[in-house]
Amino acid sequence: MLPIHGDYPYSFVSYTYAEHSSKMILDLLKRVCKSLDENKFPYMISGSIAMNLYSIPRMTMDIDIVVELSLKRIDEFTDLFPDSYFNRTTIRNEIKRKGIFNIIDHKTGFKIDFIIRKDTEYYRLAFNRRKRIKELEMELWVISLEDLIIAKIIWIQEYQSEKQILDIENLLLNPDKDIIYIKEWCSNLKLRTLNLLSNE
Repeated sequence: MLPIHGDYPYSFVSYTYAEHSSKMILDLLKRVCKSLDENKFPYMISGSIAMNLYSIPRMTMDIDIVVELSLKRIDEFTDLFPDSYFNRTTIRNEIKRKGIFNIIDHKTGFKIDFIIRKDTEYYRLAFNRRKRIKELEMELWVISLEDLIIAKIIWIQEYQSEKQILDIENLLLNPDKDIIYIKEWCSNLKLRTLNLLSNE
């Protein structure tokens, strides 16, 4: 694995570029993040791609992006995706409920999941803690290691998949984690950690 810039010891580039489909995913990610940055839509990459930055790289076909998006900027936002499929009504509804919507890129056929940032103390904090990381020959906003772990712990409150639990275990191996922050917010949010933090 190649080291990436900054203090982060892992990279997803050497692994995912080995497959054509993964290269298309990363090219799409670059296009989307560049457009979001240039048009001042605050965002952060989460999900599998963020996982690859902090843990053992693996193939991924998913793009998950947390975004700050208001109703008055819907047209401006959708104008960034002229060659894509999306449902404007769904986007409007998901902004109102702080949910999730997707956009399908016609060029690659891949789907981008956009998660509207929730307006709570924790989610505001997690968004403000996002990291600016240089990767793919550009700078990207990425969820912090700690908040990615917490996001996966939140996920297993309802869906206790082996994949998510393994992801948490692998992320906890990263020596750069702030375990005090993780434990404090798991306690504040009253999350069941399934003994995943017991050895930390």
